[in-house]
Amino acid sequence: MVSNRESKKLCFMVMQNTGNQLFTESVLDEVFISLPKHSKNKNDVAMNILRQFDLDFLAHRHPQSLSGRQKQRLAIACTLATGREILALRAD
Repeated sequence: MVSNRESKKLCFMVMQNTGNQLFTESVLDEVFISLPKHSKNKNDVAMNILRQFDLDFLAHRHPQSLSGRQKQRLAIACTLATGREILALRAD
């Protein structure tokens, strides 16, 4: 059994309305701040994650300028960047 405190370290939630989750000045920064603090080569790792979600060409755009689908992909990419084991998707 996992305690409530431990479950918060394992899980990350992506909401349907991702506009509430994205708040940095660029797409790259969103992924960058999601990476664990001890990560090496953060810029390369973040760009690789964006590439996996076909968002690398948008790296320097503001997250709020993306389409709804692109915002959802970015939010999921940020979740995967955290390294958490469980991804919870919430439909509002």
